[in-house]
Amino acid sequence: MGCGVSTQPNDQHTAHQPSFYTYESSLTTDIPDLRDSVGNLPHASIQYGLWFPQCYGSTNPNLNKKYHECSATTDGPKLPLLLYLHGAGGRDLREPGKPLLPFTMERLWTEYPNPLNLSGDPNYPFVLMIPHCPLGQEWAKKLMAFHVTQAVLDVAQKHNIDIGQIYVTGKSMGGEGSWKVAAACPELWAACVPMCGGMWPYGGVGAAEYGHLITMPTWVFHAEPDGHVHIKESEIAVEAVSKVNAHVKFTRYETAPDVNGHDCWTRGYSDPALIKWLSERENSELRDKGLTWVRQKMEEQLVHGSARKIQQKAVEDPFAFKRGLRHAFVSKLTKKK
Repeated sequence: MGCGVSTQPNDQHTAHQPSFYTYESSLTTDIPDLRDSVGNLPHASIQYGLWFPQCYGSTNPNLNKKYHECSATTDGPKLPLLLYLHGAGGRDLREPGKPLLPFTMERLWTEYPNPLNLSGDPNYPFVLMIPHCPLGQEWAKKLMAFHVTQAVLDVAQKHNIDIGQIYVTGKSMGGEGSWKVAAACPELWAACVPMCGGMWPYGGVGAAEYGHLITMPTWVFHAEPDGHVHIKESEIAVEAVSKVNAHVKFTRYETAPDVNGHDCWTRGYSDPALIKWLSERENSELRDKGLTWVRQKMEEQLVHGSARKIQQKAVEDPFAFKRGLRHAFVSKLTKKK
């Protein structure tokens, strides 16, 4: 399932400089209803950046392990990997009232918030992978979650990654996507950290199906005054997941630094407690069984699992719930005036 990676000419990992790649993902499982109108199986080109931390010793207080050197190759100790899914604004980096500049992966890294640049940690302990979601697409819709998962598996196979410490996180559209990516292949992830993103489709339609798939430790963040993604969406998700998962944390911020109350990520990603918590989550089953096993589990999920049920329910007007929440939020603001 899936194709290989093509790299750009400059493929040298240097401290605090990401390298950029394109992964050509094809779902090769022969499922008739996955084919398009002309009979082709789904394909996606996933651009992503990959950043390796500086070499550091045993002085990092946020680690429960001691890494004495860093390497992008198969030499040296293996490193944990954090997948970060950006929000909707990262698709074209458009700024209201300003000329639209050409999108580049370099701009996505330098101009858009991510866990690395928000952490303020000079010894950031994770390999950071940031894929790009093209304009007109969303992480949680169609089969993007499976394409992204395949890209992660390829990185884990080709680089010096500790497969027992692979994590997924994202904000807003990426928070929504992190639920979907985690559900696409639950056996892959050591932990999941959705920020201000609900489960798509909405209205609880997909919550039951997602809920029993999110078996990994999960820490959810959301700001209570959020006027973009209502906190009720995270509440529904946490309730669904908590029914089968005892390892769910939910951080609710009473305030937010932005006008519409959406920003929970600035505080979330800069919290040393999150870095420490992530570094302590491990997936020993994947370490024991390996990447071939987890690829097979993803294929089983795609063919037989709840992923297809979620896709079917997504056509039943999934936005009705969001419209209701938005109406309630606007009414609440109106009453305050």
